[in-house]
Amino acid sequence: NMALGIEMLAISEALSLGKKLGLDPKILSEVMKVSSARCWSLEVYNPAPGILPDVPSSRNYEGGFAVELMHKDLTISQEVAKNIGANTPLGNKTTSIYKELIEKGLNKKDFSIIYDELLKEGKK
Repeated sequence: NMALGIEMLAISEALSLGKKLGLDPKILSEVMKVSSARCWSLEVYNPAPGILPDVPSSRNYEGGFAVELMHKDLTISQEVAKNIGANTPLGNKTTSIYKELIEKGLNKKDFSIIYDELLKEGKK
């Protein structure tokens, strides 16, 4: 799940940046799906609400794989990496970002809620 957490964060960051630039997340997702950004988090579990009907993002991030479970798995990956001396900077950063979501009280929401949180950041 370390790779999935990193992937979801990357897709969410790209989609939220696009939306802040005025791009429609659905159209951007379609473009990304036929480019080198193609991945499961985009095609099967898109974090932007309204793009896929039966995923947590279209149900107010209810159900699915909870933030607290993703954080647990990411924490385990970082402990293992540390124990063997492996450098995992993206795993480390992603773990800290999911920890922040828990601290905001979003621990029971689906892990794709990172998209929604990225959209909120930087707004005045």
